[in-house]
Amino acid sequence: MGGEHDPKRPGASISDSDLLKGNASLYLPKVQLADEGSYTCTVFITPESEKQTSTMQVLVRPNVSLSTQSITIPNGSEGSVKCDVIGFYPQQLDISWMKISKQRIENISSINYRKYFVTNSDKTFSVSSQLRIRPTMEDNGEKYRCVVKHSTFPGGFTIESVLSVVESKNHSLAIGATICVLALLGITLGFVIYFWRKHSKGGNRDNEESQSFLKSVSPDHKSKLLPGPDISETGT
Repeated sequence: MGGEHDPKRPGASISDSDLLKGNASLYLPKVQLADEGSYTCTVFITPESEKQTSTMQVLVRPNVSLSTQSITIPNGSEGSVKCDVIGFYPQQLDISWMKISKQRIENISSINYRKYFVTNSDKTFSVSSQLRIRPTMEDNGEKYRCVVKHSTFPGGFTIESVLSVVESKNHSLAIGATICVLALLGITLGFVIYFWRKHSKGGNRDNEESQSFLKSVSPDHKSKLLPGPDISETGT
C-alpha cells in the first residue's frame, strides 16, 4: 500500500500511516462552500478494486440580531422592529415572530412582517424580517420574539425585543389644550360671578335709597306740625 498523492485541492491529504492500516480518509483543512459535494474513494487491490461515494454538506451558522432590544412606540402610532440573519448556508431557513404577553404566547401572522433574502458575495445568504406594530396602551411591556430555524441551530434560535407604549404627543397636546381652555373658562366664570355679585349689591343699595326718598315725599307721609301763636287773643 502507499504511493504518490496528487491533491487537486490545496491542503488536501491522505495519511500514509493510516493508509497502511486500511484507513484511506481524506483530510480537508479550512473547509469552504466550494468543498461541498460528493467524494468518491477508490481502492485498488490488483486485480480487484472497490469504491465508495460520500457526500459532504457545508454548514454556516448565521449571526442573528435585532434592530433594537427595546422599542418605544406612541399610543396609536405604528412602529417596527427588524430581525437580521446574516451569513448562513444552506439557504433553507425559516424566520417567524411571536408575541409574548403576561397571559399567553401567540404566533404572529406572516401578513404582519416581510422577509428579504440576499445572496452574499461569498455564496452565503442573509435575510431580514421587519415586523410592523401598532400597539395600544394595553400592549405596554409585551415582548416580540424573532424565531430562527436553520440546520445550524438544532433547537432553533430566539431573540426578543421589549415594547414600551407611551402617550402620543398629539394626545398630550390635546390634554394640555383642554386643561388651558377649562382654566380660562374657570377664570372667566369667576370674573363674571364677581362682577354680578358686586352689581347686584350696588343695585340693592340704590333701590333702598330710592324707596326711602319716595316715602319721604309721599302725600301719605305724616309730618309733625309745630304749634304757632294763638291769634284769638288780642291785647286791649
